[in-house]
Amino acid sequence: MILILSIENDQSTIDVIEWLILNNQPFFIIQPEDKVDFYFKKNKFVLNINEKKISLNSINSFWYRRGFINLKQIDNISDKNIIRILNEENAHLQNFIYFLLESKKHINKPIDNDINKLITLTIAEKCGLLTPKSFYNIDKLGVKSIITKPIAGSASYIKNNKVYVSFTSVISKKEISQNFKNKYFQENVKKKYELRIFYLNETFWSMAIFSQNDKQTQVDFRIYNHEKPNRNVPYILPKVIEGNLNTLMKELKINSGSIDMIVTPNNEYVFLEVNPIGQFGMTSYPCNYNLEREVANFLSNKDE
Repeated sequence: MILILSIENDQSTIDVIEWLILNNQPFFIIQPEDKVDFYFKKNKFVLNINEKKISLNSINSFWYRRGFINLKQIDNISDKNIIRILNEENAHLQNFIYFLLESKKHINKPIDNDINKLITLTIAEKCGLLTPKSFYNIDKLGVKSIITKPIAGSASYIKNNKVYVSFTSVISKKEISQNFKNKYFQENVKKKYELRIFYLNETFWSMAIFSQNDKQTQVDFRIYNHEKPNRNVPYILPKVIEGNLNTLMKELKINSGSIDMIVTPNNEYVFLEVNPIGQFGMTSYPCNYNLEREVANFLSNKDE
């Protein structure tokens, strides 16, 4: 049995499931909307998910894609202190379930969802990777071009039925007011092209994105030009870069993720970030990598 923890309508999850069905692999999905009970019976840990019981002994592999396990709460309690205590108990129980699932063959862990970008960049440098100059006080850095981006990944919110998403933006020193004190900035690294790399169990699938040829996508390729899309092609990483990235992923204790890099006009490889739960379809489809099948095979023990 393959257990998948994900969210509703996640395309990568749907694509992997199609391969599992094709290969007749039994699986079960848990989403945050599901109400889960957890108990011990006859020397077995059991998950009761919407009245369906699954023994952890029957689970051979686990994929943390997104979301969380939503443990049932006791109804009709109004005392805030009791609610707080019960929430703390559930949090510890939830972490114990994750601990048990991580003992299985798995792809990533719920804790990977909170990867710290600043810590990752620091470790990346120790692993021999180049990174952009990062700083809080722009007065102390002599760079010509500066970008700003959220530290905690992509930020978004909904207002008046519209979705607002943060993108990387170029900002001048003159535009930075007192409100930007102690905020995070990076050097705007010149690029020859960008790389999006999918990593799974020490194997890399890379794609070059020629985003610098379009003013709309030069700073952030996610500001897609749907009328004239960027050219995306399969790419082979130098072995030394693969080695450094592999060391980084092991240091982070992550066995899968989407990695962003820049190749400069001087052919230097600059590491930007890794997202353990990033969408990998954008790399899979243009390059015909069939990454969804690779994930399904890994979970099904077909990679061995």
